[in-house]
Order: sequence, then structure tokens, then C-alpha cells
Amino acid sequence: MEDTSLGRLLGVFVAPGRTFRSIAERPTWLLAWLVFYVVCCGTISLAFQKVDFAAGIREQMAEQHVQMPAGGEERAARFGKTFGLVAVAFTLLLVTFIPPAILLVLNLFGGELDYRRSLAVSVHSSLPRALAALLSLPVILSRGQIPLKEVQGGGLLLSNLSALAPDAGPALRVLLVNLDLFALWSLVLSVVGYHLVAKVSKTTATAVVVGLWLLGIGIQVGFALLGSHFRGGR
Repeated sequence: MEDTSLGRLLGVFVAPGRTFRSIAERPTWLLAWLVFYVVCCGTISLAFQKVDFAAGIREQMAEQHVQMPAGGEERAARFGKTFGLVAVAFTLLLVTFIPPAILLVLNLFGGELDYRRSLAVSVHSSLPRALAALLSLPVILSRGQIPLKEVQGGGLLLSNLSALAPDAGPALRVLLVNLDLFALWSLVLSVVGYHLVAKVSKTTATAVVVGLWLLGIGIQVGFALLGSHFRGGR
């Protein structure tokens, strides 16, 4: 099962060790990437169709004590929905293709990794996020409308800690959203995958993968704090 692209879609969940050893011998990534990208983009697009962006923007402006001219919410909502979908698609491309290039740093620690193998590990490790998107479909379909804040906070599945602090500030919300069951599952798979495929120790794989993850969270927190400062928020 682990020797085929289709079998690896299931194998990474039920037999990750055997799957990543097979990837080390014959790396494949295209099918897993298509599943990840189509499922995630499709689910987010469906959720966006049920978001009242005008009401969400109006609420956020009120919280910041900012008044928008008449009709401004609707114009901002149209722009926000289009920009949001483009941003999601572009971000998914970035998070798919950039980390594998960065993780070639494992070769500095004695690893045996090329970009194709790194990409294969990265994409297959991301499949729990695609599973999360699939599991959120019944929630999306059962709702007539979804608040903008709920989409921004990633709280549709209640799989991260942001649900425990709905009024958290932007920086804390970023931290809580990243403490997500499916994100941590992907992180563990990345450590296992790079340990086996790059042929480095578990300690080295953990340090590099987790370090990159923490760096990404730090950048997100920094942008959240910067945005909050310019808006005069918390």
C-alpha cells in the first residue's frame, strides 16, 4: 500500500513509518499535494460563501471605534472576500513549497535529502490538515451563516485552543489557533518523516522541524501585534 501514491494517502495516517521509508526510496508528492490543495481551498471557499463580510467588518470597525462612510462596509466586504480567497490560495502554495527548501538545512547535520524528497515529506505530513478540512464540511453545510471572526479564528472544528478564549487579543489568538490538534499531528508526522527520509537522528529532526514551526508562529504573532498597534487595538 505504501508503495503507491494512492496508498500513501492512507498509509501516512495508519503506518507513517513504513510510508516515509517508502518515500525515501521512491519519493512522490503530486497526488498528495493535489488532495491537500483542492480540499483545503475548496472547503475554505465554501465557508467564505456563508460569511457576511459586511457585518463582520462593521463589527470590527465598531470594536476599534472607527467609523466607515456609508456603503464602505459593502465595498470592503467585496474586496475582503476576493482578497481572502486569493490570499488563502497563495498562502497554501507558500507553505507547501517553501518549508521543504528550508528543511534542506538537515543536510548540514549529515542528512541525505534532496528537494523532491523534502517536498514529499512536507506534503504527506500536511494531510491531517486536509482531514480537518473534510471534517469541517458537515459543520459548514449545517450553518446558514458563519461569523467572520469564527473563520479568522479557525474555530469551526473547535480543534484548537482559541475556542477557550474567544475575546483574546490578536497575538494570543494566533498562539491559540496554532495549538491545534491537526496542526500538531502534522508536526509529529514531519518529525517522523524527516528523521526517516533525511536519515538524521530524531533529536535533530525534532529540533529543526519544531524550530521552523516556532519561527513561523513568531512571525505571525509579530504581524498580529503590528496590525493591532496600527489599528490602536489591544
